[in-house]
Amino acid sequence: MKIKEIFRRIYLIPAFNIFAVLSILVGISLLVYFATIFKGYFTKLEDGEFAITQTAQNVDFMGLTYGILWTALGIFFHLIALRLQIIELKYQIITHTQSKEQFPYEKFETDFLKLTRKQVLQVKDMQLTLNESNGKKETYKEHEVFKFINNIILNLLKALPEKSENLNQQNKFNHALQNLGITKLSFVNDIKSLPSREDQLTAIADVIYKKYHYYLNEFMDNIFATLSIIHSYIQNVDNTDQNNIEKKQINTEDYISFTLKQLSGEEKSLIYYLSFCNKKLQNLLIELNAYQHLTQKNNKIYPADAME
Repeated sequence: MKIKEIFRRIYLIPAFNIFAVLSILVGISLLVYFATIFKGYFTKLEDGEFAITQTAQNVDFMGLTYGILWTALGIFFHLIALRLQIIELKYQIITHTQSKEQFPYEKFETDFLKLTRKQVLQVKDMQLTLNESNGKKETYKEHEVFKFINNIILNLLKALPEKSENLNQQNKFNHALQNLGITKLSFVNDIKSLPSREDQLTAIADVIYKKYHYYLNEFMDNIFATLSIIHSYIQNVDNTDQNNIEKKQINTEDYISFTLKQLSGEEKSLIYYLSFCNKKLQNLLIELNAYQHLTQKNNKIYPADAME
């Protein structure tokens, strides 16, 4: 609120109202007072009529004049106070309208930052412990969890072609299946029976997500929620006045970029793959044109390579 509006609300309007009341009271008091003492100046004549002395006439004129002036001054102050109140009311209406229009954006930013902070904390608190074949336990923390799961997907995709002469790839493939607790024959037959590479990827993503659902569920839900509020706010802007400057503050590209820049290459890659078994997330990524952020070649892992 500007200083002018504060001064008007706190000082000017109350001051003019007080002056108005006092002036009217003084004016009425003068009229009553002089009317009272005016009676003493009447002189009864012999024929029963009354006469007013010159002194009485002077008193009457002064009392009437001062009384009317003070009353008029009070009314004038009251009109000024009313005018200021009208100006204040208009200002409050404009302020309320602007606040109402700004509120969705402020709420969006608050929710957005809350979700992005939650996203960082989820990665920081993530921990995956596995029992190795030699009886030892292997623990993965934070970004290592995503790297481990992402590598399973990559190894499956790269070793899946029908005839792979690369023994190292086959070993990685077998190890990936072992981590998933799936027999090689049934997995290969089921995946290869699917008509397209995208269907194969969807099936693999579904198996991975079910296997590591406990570790990935909250993270993926938070990513979906973050992208959803961006999408919802954009739709809200599209359905309202496009000429409002405040509603144009949001830049979709910036917010999506900010969300995904906090993720490592493995995390982006995993989101890319798992979106194939989550159609709601996949549609949201398409509508927001966010896949470009998940498949940039400057990422540590470029997911599209696995599809070649």
